[in-house]
Amino acid sequence: LEAAIGVHVDEALCLVVVALCGLLPLCALPSTAHLKHASISAVVLELLIVSCIGAAGLHAAWLQYTSAPTTPVASINWFSLDKWAWMRAVPMFSFAYLFHGNVPFMYAELRRHGGQSKYNSKADKFKVAIRAALGACCALYLTSSLGGYIAFGAATRTNIVQNLSTPRGQELLPLWIVWPIQVAMVLKMVSAIPLALYGVRIALHSALSADATASACMRWGLAAIVLAPVIATAILATDLSLVLGLLGATAGTFIAFVLPSATFLVLAQPGGKASVHASQRFSHLSSQQSSQLSSKQASQHSSQHASRPASQHAVAEEAPAARTSSRVSEEFSAIAPAPASLAQRMLAAAILVAGLLVGTCGSVAV
Repeated sequence: LEAAIGVHVDEALCLVVVALCGLLPLCALPSTAHLKHASISAVVLELLIVSCIGAAGLHAAWLQYTSAPTTPVASINWFSLDKWAWMRAVPMFSFAYLFHGNVPFMYAELRRHGGQSKYNSKADKFKVAIRAALGACCALYLTSSLGGYIAFGAATRTNIVQNLSTPRGQELLPLWIVWPIQVAMVLKMVSAIPLALYGVRIALHSALSADATASACMRWGLAAIVLAPVIATAILATDLSLVLGLLGATAGTFIAFVLPSATFLVLAQPGGKASVHASQRFSHLSSQQSSQLSSKQASQHSSQHASRPASQHAVAEEAPAARTSSRVSEEFSAIAPAPASLAQRMLAAAILVAGLLVGTCGSVAV
């Protein structure tokens, strides 16, 4: 920004302005469905940034084999790296799992198909979405890491976008591409952070209020409370890898490995109190959802077919209600806890221990 306008800009002031004008309104939205366009924008911008990093890597490889590059690149001796260097890298990848905390909200807001669907249940539909998201994240991580290593080698910075402003980066990509990429990085963070903080805001609201629906003032106030430490950390922190590494080693491993494994072990115990209580709770929620959806569909059909005779109207209402009840029961049975085998419990325990070890070692290494 300073290079573009030729005026010194205070970083802290920029962060505060971005937080007030962009992050706070997005963090105060009532549901994840309202963040749809912001999330799509974040994905598009991320694809643009990673594509440019991959293009820089391809250009660097082309220069290496066709002619001598103007700026030499120092290679990395992987076998002489400090043992803690590997542990510092693991939390960076665990950071990708932080958004798993929003899975319950996204699953609850996932639309049901009114007619025929290729998915047997909403759970099957959500599994496909999760696998597609993880596959896309894996591809993005591989592209950015390989492209950055080939392009910049040992000189790769914590924020690889900063490498594009160096002489080596300007050799690989023209300046008219570098500036938009840096702006895209800022816009991507503004679009992605509200979704990451959505679960925190909802949890805080549940702890402070018994009302399930938050008012606009409550949402804005909680959004400001949740966003304040994030902006303070961004102002005080000088090393992005330290922040991402600590978040990945603690919250990332806990959300992705520790909490799911511990929950599975508790619910999978045959005849355990938690398993029985969870089964009863799922049955209650299934009946409640079926009743709500049946009433909603009945009101819709009654308004649409008010002119029909009473006998035809009753027959028309019976089939949708039965289909709704059956579909909701299938959805809840697909995600309801069930007794697990000894091998499954041993695998969950191994994942739990591995998550604790990775989180502890990663925190120490960072």
